[in-house]
Amino acid sequence: MSNSTHSESLAQLNGSPGIPHKIAVRLPKLFGNLVIYLLALLIVYYLKYKHLHITATYWNFLIIYLIAWAAGGLISGKFRFQSVTTLQSYLSFSYTSLLISLGVAAFLLAEFESVSISRLVVVGSFFSAPLIEIAIFSYRNRSQLEKAGKTKKKISVIAPVIDFLLLSWVLYFLYEYKIGFNNIDENQIILLSGTYISWLLSAVITHQFTAFSEKTNVWSAISLQLKFYLLIIALMSFIVYIIQIDQYYRTLYLSAIVVYAAWSFIVMLFLYIDKLPQKTDDVAANFLRAYEIKAPAIPKREQEVTNTKYKLIRNTENESPLAQKLEFIYFKEYPEIFSFLERRLDLNTFDIDNTAIVKSRNLYNVEVFPEKYLELFINLHKINDIRRINEYFIEVNKRMCDGGIFAGNFEPIKYRYDRFRNKYPFLLANTLYFFDFLWKRAAPKLPIIRKIYFLLTNGQDRALSLAEGLGRLYYCGFEIIDLKVINNLCYFVAKKISPPSSDENPSFSPVIKMKREGKKGRPVYVYKLRTMHPYSEYLQEFVYNNNNLQVGGKFNKDFRITKWGAVFRKLWIDELPMLVNLAKGDLKLVGVRPISRQYLSLYNEEFRKKRMNYKPGLVPPYYADMPKNLSEIIQSEKKYLDEYDKSKIKTDVKYFFKAFNNIVIKKERSA
Repeated sequence: MSNSTHSESLAQLNGSPGIPHKIAVRLPKLFGNLVIYLLALLIVYYLKYKHLHITATYWNFLIIYLIAWAAGGLISGKFRFQSVTTLQSYLSFSYTSLLISLGVAAFLLAEFESVSISRLVVVGSFFSAPLIEIAIFSYRNRSQLEKAGKTKKKISVIAPVIDFLLLSWVLYFLYEYKIGFNNIDENQIILLSGTYISWLLSAVITHQFTAFSEKTNVWSAISLQLKFYLLIIALMSFIVYIIQIDQYYRTLYLSAIVVYAAWSFIVMLFLYIDKLPQKTDDVAANFLRAYEIKAPAIPKREQEVTNTKYKLIRNTENESPLAQKLEFIYFKEYPEIFSFLERRLDLNTFDIDNTAIVKSRNLYNVEVFPEKYLELFINLHKINDIRRINEYFIEVNKRMCDGGIFAGNFEPIKYRYDRFRNKYPFLLANTLYFFDFLWKRAAPKLPIIRKIYFLLTNGQDRALSLAEGLGRLYYCGFEIIDLKVINNLCYFVAKKISPPSSDENPSFSPVIKMKREGKKGRPVYVYKLRTMHPYSEYLQEFVYNNNNLQVGGKFNKDFRITKWGAVFRKLWIDELPMLVNLAKGDLKLVGVRPISRQYLSLYNEEFRKKRMNYKPGLVPPYYADMPKNLSEIIQSEKKYLDEYDKSKIKTDVKYFFKAFNNIVIKKERSA
């Protein structure tokens, strides 16, 4: 590369030397376009009056003419078309500029009624100028013009229908309450027709209803929306000027168009945000379908019941000075955090050169490390502020060696509430927490609203449940080996045990379906109301290993269950959707409970084989006998199946009414 070429490249990168060059290219086109418009005005004026003796009125019109020309060129972007290489693109700029110029000129002429001028001169000059510039452009670029390819653009169906109805609704109220349908005359019909034609023409020019699938960010969508509404207002201003309706009706009509534009802008932007690519991995509430809760993609592991410290196997030969560095340098001001790390980790088995300590929500601070490099990664910044939590955890997973340790913290919603209570008086604390819960816990999980939430907050200070925070770690290939609450933050030590799960992100749908073992091992998907926090399904091994089973065969101290979910379980409301399974024939009315393969593995092999010969039921023997542990549940089911083999109908009727008596009469509730 020559020195001159190299200098030019540096100039373009630095920016400053390139700016005058761009202005030098743009100014001749700007002045050339101005000359074309002035020439068009003189030609039309001469054809109208057969002379060039310009009166004072036309000098005033010249000012309006130049303002309209400048507005059309600037808003349409016509003065920035250096890269335009197709006639179609040039026509698009020219048409848009023309329509805006006509609207601005019509508005100014209507406001300054003293400027009385021939409408032939107004219309002729504005239409002649674009024809001249298009002809010049075509001639000068005849050898370089590219033929525009025929590209099919996917047009939204819902958006134009909604926008059309919104425009019609505004016009209906205008005539119903202001103008009156009895006052519709020829001019009003022209106005109505012109409105819908302007709406259609503006949509075609700006590609308004293809923006949802083609635009990539909100600001470009806003720009396109504004151009669309400016075109409509400009065209309607021109139509109002041409037909010369009374000042009262002119003001009413243009005000109605502005009102439509405002409402349409809000509605269309709302629809557009819904079509934006999802830029967060927060779980969403899908109200239209039941989401399948799949078995975790993490292998089942037997947790060792031991108090010995975790050692990184590959570094047991040579101890490193990591523990001393952490205690007296990195965590000198945070002794509680060091004690937490040190109580379960043999820190001297981790190589200090393969250890990273950060306090950042920026993913870049993870991506700088090579894959499978880190042995210990500690982030002191709370996870609640990270927008794409799963992406962050997955990148950490990639950078860690097998068995490597990831330590961090997040604020569960329980301690979030404590934060409000400690900071504000009781009544104010509960009020503020209620709105905080709606905005930072509920909003990120609702369709459309969640996208507005992340657009405004970038996901900072998000409310997370304990189950969701830990479940995301398991989902991304980590296993929790220690937890501790320090200053209202939940600190965790997690070990890399596998690559991240290949499952799709869990859903927070109100209705879920779960795979259960049916007759002869045939899979049955039973429907239930969701009562757990998102990502809870990935914590099944963790909860079982740490808490075992409680009375009734359910997990003891299961923090995965929400408060309202606990109420639903007490009243068996969560099982109402299983009536769908009854109607489909997946279940019979009375029978053994449909359970997962993992839960079935807790049964002894002999009974497990016998149990699979029967169709599961909506009302299990559990509700009739009310057993208190897994052993009693198995005995209850054995007793039921033995009786069922002797008399099917009699046994089912007997167990159904026993269950009915327990639930309705005795008010027995699920544990």
